[in-house]
Amino acid sequence: MDIQIKEAGEEFTLSDNAFWKENANFVGWCTEPDGSAENYYEGQAVSFICDKVLYAQWEDIIGNEDIEVEYIELNEWNLELDIGETGYLNATVYPEDAIEQEITWSSSDECIAIVNEIGRVTAVGYGETYIVAETSNCTRAECRVEVASKYIVTYRLDDDTVFGTRRII
Repeated sequence: MDIQIKEAGEEFTLSDNAFWKENANFVGWCTEPDGSAENYYEGQAVSFICDKVLYAQWEDIIGNEDIEVEYIELNEWNLELDIGETGYLNATVYPEDAIEQEITWSSSDECIAIVNEIGRVTAVGYGETYIVAETSNCTRAECRVEVASKYIVTYRLDDDTVFGTRRII
């Protein structure tokens, strides 16, 4: 940017800003570094009667205002629970600087498992269901939940040999 030197009282137009600052937008000039005094803008006609130093004023860019969610990652893709047991799901939104970070949780069958707003899954009935984590732009991830009883059936060939065990669903 060229230095502008003018005679006292001479009107002139402020040059376009040629500076840049990472993650910020230029918003104008000010006679104080903190922006608390007289403000001037690019292309504005001005006239000074004494020497003035103008400081560039910047507005921070948030950075995620246009970044959409690409996918959600869950800490578990499959849970096996007994009735009354709980499990916890954590969801991470990617990219991590996406604007929408809020997750809505739901169960495809609340007769089998329910989920609260922080991803706590509680088994309430027998069977299989899916817990869904979803953002407002409809990006979603699912965890399969299998709920079994607390009973174990043991198959025996004779009194001393266990043939196998199985959870009853």
